[in-house]
Amino acid sequence: MSGKQLIVTLFFLALGVVIGFGSSLLFLPRNTASVSTTQGQQVIYIAVIPDYGGNGWDAFVPLKYLGYPITAHENIVGINNTIVVKAGVPVKFVIINLDTMVTMNFSGNVAVPFILYNDTENGQITLTFNKGQYIQNLPIGHTFTIPKLDINIPLPPDTVVSFNYTFTNPGTYGYLCITPCGPGMGQLGYMIGYIIVQP
Repeated sequence: MSGKQLIVTLFFLALGVVIGFGSSLLFLPRNTASVSTTQGQQVIYIAVIPDYGGNGWDAFVPLKYLGYPITAHENIVGINNTIVVKAGVPVKFVIINLDTMVTMNFSGNVAVPFILYNDTENGQITLTFNKGQYIQNLPIGHTFTIPKLDINIPLPPDTVVSFNYTFTNPGTYGYLCITPCGPGMGQLGYMIGYIIVQP
């Protein structure tokens, strides 16, 4: 194979990867439109993208823009999992789980109320979980966990999950997937990130 043929082959291979990854972003669940927000609230969109870092290496990818739908070029180059918020300003987290795998069943008490949006053939199902409520055997693929705050939000496959939180103390708060990824996946920067709370 000549050098020119190799370049053309590599170009089309790269184009195929970009188109494949881009199409997964373009076809995010449309139910994020149902997530309500209030004036003055900061909204953070985070996608869980399967195999972002290679086979089996899923990733949290904060979306750069609040507009919807997003386009492929916004997140295909690099990953920056740092989120900056202000102390005392209400924050709505909207986590779009594109991963369809179920890795375990989640059981535990709800520390922070959250809403789960799930599209079905018969329409959208919305489930609200209240503080203190006990969840038993909810099939999930990941969690969104902020250990310093005892927040552990289950992420069922192919759903959108939203919750509100107001950070009162400035500082840096790590977030990661505890199940099934744990800190090992976080060491490579895929399923871990940081929330910087400014005064």
